[in-house]
Amino acid sequence: MSGVFVIVDDQDPNIRYSTGWSPGPSENQFQFAGTMTAASSLGSTASYQFDGTSISVFGLIRANSNKPNTTFDFSIDGVFQTSLIILTDQNEHFHRRFFASPALEDGQHIVEITVSNISSSDVLLDYLIYEASQNATLDPSSSARLLVLNTSPQLAYSQGWSTGITGLRPGLVETAISLNNSVEGAADLGATVAFNFTGNGFEVRGMLVQEFPSAVAAYSLDGGPWVDVQMPTADASYTNAQSNFEFIGQTFDSVGPHSLVITPLIASAFYLDFITVQSPTAFFPRNANIAPPPNLTGAIEPLTSSTSAIAVSPTLTQHLSPTASGSGAPAVHGLRAGAIAGICIAIAACLCAVALATFLLRRRSQRKARPDQSSGSRTVSEVAASMGTPAWTGRSDLTSRSVTPFTVHRDEPSGLGSASSTGKSRPPMVHIGQGMPRKGQRRAEPVVSVEDERTEPPAYAEQRLPVE
Repeated sequence: MSGVFVIVDDQDPNIRYSTGWSPGPSENQFQFAGTMTAASSLGSTASYQFDGTSISVFGLIRANSNKPNTTFDFSIDGVFQTSLIILTDQNEHFHRRFFASPALEDGQHIVEITVSNISSSDVLLDYLIYEASQNATLDPSSSARLLVLNTSPQLAYSQGWSTGITGLRPGLVETAISLNNSVEGAADLGATVAFNFTGNGFEVRGMLVQEFPSAVAAYSLDGGPWVDVQMPTADASYTNAQSNFEFIGQTFDSVGPHSLVITPLIASAFYLDFITVQSPTAFFPRNANIAPPPNLTGAIEPLTSSTSAIAVSPTLTQHLSPTASGSGAPAVHGLRAGAIAGICIAIAACLCAVALATFLLRRRSQRKARPDQSSGSRTVSEVAASMGTPAWTGRSDLTSRSVTPFTVHRDEPSGLGSASSTGKSRPPMVHIGQGMPRKGQRRAEPVVSVEDERTEPPAYAEQRLPVE
């Protein structure tokens, strides 16, 4: 099975009608290609030859409260397949499938329709769809077009798309007025759908639910500049909703490969139903990659009855040109813009918290490393500890007395070295006594001196005083 489908209008020149059929223009916008053909005589036949593996027949039923019925017989290659009684009622029915063939051997086949019973001309043919043989030849003079439905794997959807439609007027049902019983809506700005094809023309059709004063979407072809989609003219009559609405249509001088990217300009306003491609061959290139979102100069919220649209033209930092991909993945649907913004805000908050914690840790480390400079004096215990000797705590043979305040001197007798005469060092000695009064010192003030035979640091070796 090729996976390549072809749609054929009911008034295609290659459909062979007998007498008893009444072709005519469509009565509303819900018919495909603006045409329909009514069965009007018993025994009338219609046949079509195709190369493929299956085929389906679609039509419409007018409203008729008298409920007359029509019966169609279907055959493939002259072999009867089924008979269908088509009933009418008070409602109109569009895109009704009258027949679907079983899987066929890949090759050339003929489907034939015979009117075996008829009570009115309210049952009409609209189009045929068949799965074509790979690379089968298509008649360029016919209405046969390659068909890409909104659910086709040939379309590469970004995030921001959803099935379903809102805003239809009472009495309309999405499944009744869309070609594939569903449409794909661009719910978020920045969403894209990409498509690769080979041909000499294409059309993008969908549903327009309400009238907008500006384009609801824009497209870029082959990486070129963005172009607004077609919108109804200002004086055109508008009826909710316009089905089979042609958003984009373009033909080329020759057959060639092309890439198409579409993005919405108004959220929840562009609904894609199907794309047709004019090509001489039943062939599609490898599927497109998902296209990145373009940078828009503004955003337009979904319209309500009290708001109006504002035209916004997208600007690109680079051209969008989807490249070939062999993944063939179906449409992808994911996070909305609000969820993405929330994630970005959370990441920014985490970075700020890490930066603050780093600053506080560095500041704490600097405070610990800074020496204590709150006092310029040291006690005897601190002096002794700085020399690696236990502090003197007093002598047991001395009467306890209070010595406050006192002055600490580190002196040695003249001629003393760093070691005793025996060659062994002595621990420092601390003496407390009255001593000789010094200039400016009262007799009663105790004097504390420390003897140390070890080498003195330069800061203490500059001045030597006599020791009692």
